[in-house]
Amino acid sequence: MCSSDLITSGKVQLEFTSHLDNNQRQWDAKLQTSDLSASDHGRPVTWERPLEIRLAAHQEANGIVMEQLSCDASFLQASAQGTLDAGQLVLQGDLNQLAQELDRFIDLGDATLGGKLRGDVSWQRDRSGEVAARGEMRLESLSVALGQGRPWSEQLLVLTLDAQAVAEGAAIERIERLQIEMTSGTDRMVAQLLQPVTSVSKDSAFPIECSLNGNLTSWVPRVQAVYPLQGYDLAGRIEFVQRGIVKLDGLKIDKATLGLSQLTVIGNGLFLDDQDLQAELNDVTVTTAGKFALGQLLLQSYPVSLRADNVQVTPTPQGPQISAAIGFRGDLERLVSCLRDPRVPPTMRINGEALGQVQLVHRGSSADARWKIDLTNFAYNTPITPSSEPSRRSIAAAPASRNGNWQTVWSEPKLHFEGAGKLRTEDFGMEIASLKLDSESLQVDARGTIDEPNGRCLLNVEGEIAYDTAAVAALLHGFAGDAIRVEAQDRSQFSLRGPARNPTIDTAPAGSSRLASLPSAGDKANANMMAWLPSELAADANVGWNRAVAYGMPIGPASIKAHLAEGVLAIDPLDVDVSGGRMQQIGRAHV
Repeated sequence: MCSSDLITSGKVQLEFTSHLDNNQRQWDAKLQTSDLSASDHGRPVTWERPLEIRLAAHQEANGIVMEQLSCDASFLQASAQGTLDAGQLVLQGDLNQLAQELDRFIDLGDATLGGKLRGDVSWQRDRSGEVAARGEMRLESLSVALGQGRPWSEQLLVLTLDAQAVAEGAAIERIERLQIEMTSGTDRMVAQLLQPVTSVSKDSAFPIECSLNGNLTSWVPRVQAVYPLQGYDLAGRIEFVQRGIVKLDGLKIDKATLGLSQLTVIGNGLFLDDQDLQAELNDVTVTTAGKFALGQLLLQSYPVSLRADNVQVTPTPQGPQISAAIGFRGDLERLVSCLRDPRVPPTMRINGEALGQVQLVHRGSSADARWKIDLTNFAYNTPITPSSEPSRRSIAAAPASRNGNWQTVWSEPKLHFEGAGKLRTEDFGMEIASLKLDSESLQVDARGTIDEPNGRCLLNVEGEIAYDTAAVAALLHGFAGDAIRVEAQDRSQFSLRGPARNPTIDTAPAGSSRLASLPSAGDKANANMMAWLPSELAADANVGWNRAVAYGMPIGPASIKAHLAEGVLAIDPLDVDVSGGRMQQIGRAHV
């Protein structure tokens, strides 16, 4: 950030001469600045030798000969000499010195810049007009940190250029070969021309292939200027290949493939470790105005496969306009495992398969969203403990199944979700107009809003639940097994308000190399699933029955009203008829 009372002064000296020498026109020029000074909140700042540029050239029959073109500063030295037929440019710079000079005049804050720069470009043209150009730029001990972005460091980064073209005078008429390569350690990126460009103009199309491979950890800081990826820690191997057409107004990609292996993603509630992901993109268009269009995306990974068609993203002052048709299929157990810290003993396991479709159509500053999701062979499992009753049943009133140390307490052959709402494209918050769930035992109808989905995931949702005997029986089984039998069919209200994600729980996957560098899971979470819920989350719900039998005693109609607030689950006083008498009970527990 610039200082508020920064005032500069100094000298700029320009010398220029032109004369004939042996019937050849000679030019000499010199530009020099000196004694630059400023006042930074009353503190004098000087830059004694900031810049000097020298030029020496003369005219020959074949054109202008550059005898010398040099730039000399405390942080940069560059020189060029030659003609259009042959020449060389050499430069070297000190980024540490540049940062020191800038810091005198500009408050760089936490930003840092360091390293050495060396470059060399040469060109040669033969009598047929064919020009060959080669160049190399080396960045040594590079270190860059800007704001909250991920620090970027390179021990040695090398950029090379290899080009061949045909020129007429000073104009390039045809490009035969062009390749730009970047290497750093085991990382490599190559962009090359697939076939010659026979006519070079502002409307020319350049068919290119770009390939990239290496370590994902080192590639992330390099691309953070395009996409910051803040809040994520990524590792693994990356391979990317794309073929397309580059024009002055944008890029068109026929096909691109992306492969990620041994992928680790930590942050924002994700826990992926040692995963593989393959993606294919077809018919991609990116314009210089920022518009993005994707004909088709195919993605295959361990937890989910996805297909997206006709994706359109158009930037506007109000946020991006988005439209797409998305279909996906995933394994519920694998998906849930990506959202759970594996170092914390699990308190649940969800089985089944998810199959869904999502439609996004942009409207104004938001996108109309519609979705249909089916969960088949759904099962909610809890760990078997010594106190577990062997006769407990699932919510569908079938005998509870066991799989190793797990017990199924709720199962459904099919859960169907359907809904509609608006996706706010500026922050990706959600306004839910309708969310319906339908199964053999439960029907839910909800509405509300979801804010900060990538942060604390703030909920403001309310609705109704329709349930039957099996649903209420499953709830009571958690306390009394088969000792209580109920008959129920009713609708009840519920509401959820507050954050659904606990920001204090953000740890690394088991087996990850980052696990040892982060606080242990015991410091942040315990085996209770409720540890993941913030204390600010509040909820209200009620469930009741028409008639019940407990331990052989008839129980009259009742309604249980529960409230969750500040980490405490409270149940309103229960007052019911029991075998001709009355029973009163108050429930309250920390969760």
